[in-house]
Amino acid sequence: MNTYSTRDYFALIPEELPEVILKILESREYDHTTTLSNLDRSDFGEIYEEIYEKSYESIDDQFEEWFSFIELVIARAEREDNLLEALKLYEYAIERTFFKQSDDFQIQYQAHLEMGVELVWLRLRDADIFGINQKQAIFNSITSDEDTWDYPVLGLLMCLAWDLLPEDMDACITNYRRIRTEDSYAEGDPWAKDCQRYYEQWMYLLALVSLNSSGSDGIVEIIEKTSRSSSVVEFWVAICHLARYSVAPETSVFDVWPGTSVTGWNWGELLFNTHFEWIKGNSNAVDSLLDLYQKNSNNWVWDFSFYDEICQKSDLDQFIQLWKEKINETRNQKK
Repeated sequence: MNTYSTRDYFALIPEELPEVILKILESREYDHTTTLSNLDRSDFGEIYEEIYEKSYESIDDQFEEWFSFIELVIARAEREDNLLEALKLYEYAIERTFFKQSDDFQIQYQAHLEMGVELVWLRLRDADIFGINQKQAIFNSITSDEDTWDYPVLGLLMCLAWDLLPEDMDACITNYRRIRTEDSYAEGDPWAKDCQRYYEQWMYLLALVSLNSSGSDGIVEIIEKTSRSSSVVEFWVAICHLARYSVAPETSVFDVWPGTSVTGWNWGELLFNTHFEWIKGNSNAVDSLLDLYQKNSNNWVWDFSFYDEICQKSDLDQFIQLWKEKINETRNQKK
């Protein structure tokens, strides 16, 4: 019995576009290609708009066409030689799937998300032979884009797959401050408690890059500003979730996810639980984060109702203290 890898599956998707896709492109009344390798993101945008606007006889028909479309985007990314363009195609497929989730087709959505993430990971590991300058340019290009922070799969996977430098993490955190401050989608102050936009998705990437940053005063200032914002719980729960793999693997209290999340997708289960051994930490950054928390956390406004009270500040306090004790114990053993 033959078994196919995810890459094999998408490699078998034909170059010639299916009739339904050709009809969609023709209906948009513009010049278009007839082969998969010549499609670009603007072509996929036209196809997406048609599927989104089209009336279907049944929801099954709509989602069958939808999943075929997502698979075409991923197959196109697999055929793209330019890594940055390939990543943007993967990102497009993951983002569209991410925000299109439906309870009626949750298994199919999860499968397509997992396939997309797996292929991004494989592509990044293949690209580990790239020089640091090329990796830095790609990472900065992705994380300087506002949309990346809403579904930060690419940024997270690049942090895990590549040995980027603290300066790259610092630049990413600076990008975060700029993007959040200028957030055009937020109603009112994007740092305020009454902001109408949720930033929980942003916190996963911010937490990961914070652990690998320089831990400088400027970076700590941005983390402290986040801790005084509506994102304090999400950020520190994400920090503890990442740290628990090495500090206390048996701890499950931080395996909690916002019950009112816009998407409901469990980032930790799909990314970190799969690639936990790739989670790194810079000792200067970790020391700065722990000091910041222990000196200031009682002055921050905490609201755990978003997590149905499953996790409390006392859980964070205990874990942070345990983390610090383990660090000191390790350092004393090395003396």
